[in-house]
Amino acid sequence: IHGLVAISDKLEDELDDIALEVEIALDSLADIDGLAKIYHGIQGTVTNLAGEDIDKPHGAIDLEFLYTYRTRAGTPDIAR
Repeated sequence: IHGLVAISDKLEDELDDIALEVEIALDSLADIDGLAKIYHGIQGTVTNLAGEDIDKPHGAIDLEFLYTYRTRAGTPDIAR
């Protein structure tokens, strides 16, 4: 998941807020309509700042999550 915010005095807080909102939302989707069997949670977070050398300075956050699920061959909408 990739999030962007404009450069401001509250940049780090805004990036933290994005991470928190995403983690809460994904925690509540732990079974993905009955398909996911294991939610491994967040696997990594990377934050970056792009500043003066570009037209639109911004901060970015990348969040990596891992889900493991299985379905029967030919029926991707039915959990196994």
